[in-house]
Amino acid sequence: MSRPSEYEFPGHVKVKAMVRAEGKCEECGFDGTVQIHHLLPIYYATNFYPQIAPYLVASLDNAKVLCHDCHRIYDSKTAKEHSYWAAKLLGYLD
Repeated sequence: MSRPSEYEFPGHVKVKAMVRAEGKCEECGFDGTVQIHHLLPIYYATNFYPQIAPYLVASLDNAKVLCHDCHRIYDSKTAKEHSYWAAKLLGYLD
């Protein structure tokens, strides 16, 4: 199953996320190769939160710059936080 391209981060969001993070992992500060992580994953957004538009899932508010190790940790723990990130993207949380 391929990921819908409209939910991927557009180039300008990637640039803004990297500038915000100063090119470092926003979790541990690692100053090497980093990745941009969806706080609310595409799979969950499309399957469980269809009311969240693609532009919210691909927004800077849903992006976090992480190193490989922190990305793996976030992927394992975020399953417990999907409703939190969905509510945040929908504007229910500050």
